[in-house]
Amino acid sequence: MPSFPSVKMSVPPLQAGRRRRFSDDEKRALLTEAFLNHETLSELGRRHGIAVGLLFRWQRRLGVTRLSVCGDMPKAQRVATPAEQRLADLERQLNALLQDNSALQERLARVESLNRVLPASATSSQHSH
Repeated sequence: MPSFPSVKMSVPPLQAGRRRRFSDDEKRALLTEAFLNHETLSELGRRHGIAVGLLFRWQRRLGVTRLSVCGDMPKAQRVATPAEQRLADLERQLNALLQDNSALQERLARVESLNRVLPASATSSQHSH
């Protein structure tokens, strides 16, 4: 799966007894980088030595989601996840079924209108014999 160009930020290494501090912009950049590269937050956390729970907290607090990051990207640049591909396939199938349903309803309406006219003329022709 291709990765998208993104700004790779320099994350300070872990040091015993030292707490790393990240600004909101740095947190957003880390989350955005992960989503653009189709990386899970677990993978991001392992790579940078950041607790996964902390990453999920950042995500909730900052409102950075995969959709908010990748949804703005032109479709040609986006790589669909298997779930997105399945959803697109199902939407195509649904649209085809809706079109078929519409065409069948129109044909049924025509047949029903003919049936209202034909039985009267058919019964009158049978009585005339």
